[in-house]
Amino acid sequence: MESTKWHLDTDRWPGPDRAKWKIDCDVVEPSPDGRLACVLYSCCEIRLGCKVGLLTLLSGPPGSPTVLLQPPGFTCFDFSPWPSAQWLGGGRFVAVTAYLYRPITNRIELLALTFLDTVDRSFAHFEIPLELAGRPLIESGDAWIISQSPDRLPENRLSASSLTWQPWSRLR
Repeated sequence: MESTKWHLDTDRWPGPDRAKWKIDCDVVEPSPDGRLACVLYSCCEIRLGCKVGLLTLLSGPPGSPTVLLQPPGFTCFDFSPWPSAQWLGGGRFVAVTAYLYRPITNRIELLALTFLDTVDRSFAHFEIPLELAGRPLIESGDAWIISQSPDRLPENRLSASSLTWQPWSRLR
């Protein structure tokens, strides 16, 4: 499938049978320099108003990209038409993930912002309440501010140094 300029080889990627389930929604967020792309593929609605997709990180060129990261079953939320993933400075991006999922009750107990560092090949999670899911981060110096409505305080501010980073190999 072709989305923006990035060629997506979703037929060869792990996940649900796209033809059987009539899945054709993929979200591509290219990096600012155009050398990488964060892809949420096989996006579909799992509940009313709740869409999810699997994560893949691609390295260009866009016409014949290489898969850099594709953690098995790593599910992210799709907030289209708002950005489902956001690129940050320093080769990092962030996506919203289900941090604590209980299969017995089919409930997501906690959400997290999952930060992925493409330079150090590491990741970190930051738990968030549902009302902050899908809100863009504003970069302010070395900090990230989770944008909220003006009447909501306190401000949610975090930085890369305040997170616990782990190698991509531990991403589940």
